[in-house]
Amino acid sequence: MFRKTLAIAILALAATLGCGQSPAGIYFCPMHPEVEQGQPGKCPKCGMDLTLKEAAS
Repeated sequence: MFRKTLAIAILALAATLGCGQSPAGIYFCPMHPEVEQGQPGKCPKCGMDLTLKEAAS
């Protein structure tokens, strides 16, 4: 019973902390600016790493 409770507590804590989540923002391809997504990754057109867009000041 203790192990089950501990496992549930760990899962709840991981969900609360956003385990595995990327920083908030829009990521785009420098070569294909029309390609945007909500997490880091690769451009589907050329395979380049997506770059985080800077906030307008």
